[in-house]
Amino acid sequence: DALPEEEYIALSRRAKIVVNFSRARNTAGEVHQFKGRTCDSFYTGAMLLESANTVTRRWFTPGIHYAEFDGDLPERVMYYLQHEAQRAEIAKAGEKRMRAWGLQYWPALLSASQAESIRVAA
Repeated sequence: DALPEEEYIALSRRAKIVVNFSRARNTAGEVHQFKGRTCDSFYTGAMLLESANTVTRRWFTPGIHYAEFDGDLPERVMYYLQHEAQRAEIAKAGEKRMRAWGLQYWPALLSASQAESIRVAA
């Protein structure tokens, strides 16, 4: 069962770090996805700690807007919990970037999705 939306938001706001696994499996094999959780995490005040991938790097800079892990998740979590100032700085920069970028990204994504739906239906 999924968490109710209000509980998900409350838990996210209490977190210092939001972990996201970008890898997914589809018919093409394993791919990385830019997921809603990536965007959600920036608005919570928590730092995003995401599996290393080139997709998120298209829009955000690791070490500046979020942190990455690659087989070293427990160590990275402990590092940022022990370095609160650095974690908070990354979280703040990520939120600032998301607020500026998100206003451009989502309308463009929706327009592209709508155009693709129309093209496929035609």
